[in-house]
Amino acid sequence: MNIVKMMQQAKKMQADMQKKMEEHDKKEFVIEYNGLVSIKILGSLQIKEINILKEDLIDKDDIETLQDVIMSATNKAVGQVLAEKEKITKDLVPGGLPF
Repeated sequence: MNIVKMMQQAKKMQADMQKKMEEHDKKEFVIEYNGLVSIKILGSLQIKEINILKEDLIDKDDIETLQDVIMSATNKAVGQVLAEKEKITKDLVPGGLPF
């Protein structure tokens, strides 16, 4: 294979990857956790909004449960966003880099 052609393909792949990643970072994801909490998160992992969907989670005598639910919901949201980002990478470079 021609080295110049390979370099051109690599540059195009890099530009495509950068464009897709920028789009992903701006995309909003809304993840609901067990009907209790929903989280709006950007692909850049910035949390935009947290909504308590079940009012009885707010109990001043049991703050720990609310904290645990919010933490679990946030972890789920981050995991889903990262999984989608990984999928973009695999779709653009299906067999890995040829080097």
